[in-house]
Amino acid sequence: METDWRNYLLRCNFTEFGDQLAKIPLGQPDEGSLRLIAAALDAIGPRDERGKWSFDQMAAEWSLFGVEVVYNGKNSRNFATISIFKYCLLLRFPNWVTSPVGDLYICWNDPVATPKE
Repeated sequence: METDWRNYLLRCNFTEFGDQLAKIPLGQPDEGSLRLIAAALDAIGPRDERGKWSFDQMAAEWSLFGVEVVYNGKNSRNFATISIFKYCLLLRFPNWVTSPVGDLYICWNDPVATPKE
């Protein structure tokens, strides 16, 4: 049975990238935003034989080419996310992409402050 990476990512905590992810605007991400999203997904997301995320416009799998940011803000019970996360970024993949299909949520919390000594 093939893994549904969208469901797997719901349990992934992207808090270490949260400050940067929160600054990504809605719409088509620029190259810097795409690189940040790819770095976060490669660092926190599933690891398997598929390799790293790319920006290849000819790839129908694991490419961020053509992705759109449709939401970036506070998490909501109306989203297909886990409520333990305070924030989420919703990526919508174009119809021609075969993996992942549709919407993908990247979720995080506020960073934990470390006490000063």
